[in-house]
Amino acid sequence: MPQNYTPEFKKKMVRLRLEEGRTINSITTEYGISKESVRRWCNEFQKECQAQSLQVPSSANEAEIMKEILLLKRATGDGRLIRLG
Repeated sequence: MPQNYTPEFKKKMVRLRLEEGRTINSITTEYGISKESVRRWCNEFQKECQAQSLQVPSSANEAEIMKEILLLKRATGDGRLIRLG
C-alpha cells in the first residue's frame, strides 16, 4: 500500500532538492522515501511553476521570492497579482 505524505512534507523534500541542492540519494536515505517520489514531487513543482509562468528557482533567494509570488497569486483566487500601496 502506498504511503500518503502531507503536502508540507512534500514541499520540504522539494525544498531540500531544489533550493538546498541536496542529492536525491541523500534525501531518500535520510527520510526513508523512494527516489521516484522525490523526482515526481520536484517535477510537479516545476510544472506548477511553468503553469504559473514562473521559472524554476536557481537559488534559495529566488525560490523564496517565487513561493511568495505563488502565495499572492493563490490569495486572489484567479491568479492575478494584488497591487499593494
